Amino acid sequence: MKGLPNNVNTLIFDLGGVVINLSYQKTYEAFSQLSGKSVEEIAQLAQQLEEFKHYETGKLSDATFRDFIRSRMGIKASDADIDAAWNAMLLDIPSSRLRTLLKLRESYQLFLLSNTNSIHLLNFNDRVKKVSGQPNLAYCFDKAYYSHEIGMRKPDVEIYQHVVKENALVPARTLFFDDLVPNLAGASQAGLQTYHVTNADELFEKLDSIE
Repeated sequence: MKGLPNNVNTLIFDLGGVVINLSYQKTYEAFSQLSGKSVEEIAQLAQQLEEFKHYETGKLSDATFRDFIRSRMGIKASDADIDAAWNAMLLDIPSSRLRTLLKLRESYQLFLLSNTNSIHLLNFNDRVKKVSGQPNLAYCFDKAYYSHEIGMRKPDVEIYQHVVKENALVPARTLFFDDLVPNLAGASQAGLQTYHVTNADELFEKLDSIE
């Protein structure tokens, strides 16, 4: 990326794997230790069971989600232990990325669009506060959209259309960054330009160099 397309006036960023570093493996390992099940079995459950998607769209409360984890994994862990394992996937938020986002806001509309849940939201808001002194990521964006708050999730085309409609965006002038190919496909279906993030550090170095 030498620069952004000339016609782009709006940027939409994914959160996990783009703004915040992420490792699903660490959560699989944490639940493996709690349950005695293999890491592979935990990964399979996470990828196949609909309850995880339901939690991301706000259809399950935190308490119901924790009870589901206990029941499906056969554990008697405390709420705190479950939250710690669930949050293990959330790594650091480099302050340099937040500075780059603020720089980009001087020239572009910026939005955040994340598949997430309330347990994760509380955790990464704490991380943002430690890094920036700000209570959440709202200061970096015109608006942040979280799947569990709006009842939709990527890659369903409706979530992209919701952001476009609510902010009167022109899809063809909007560039969406995500690390997952299916999410990019959904964005393309909604008419957005897309960029596949394979290395977040390199991406933000390139974005920071844009004049």
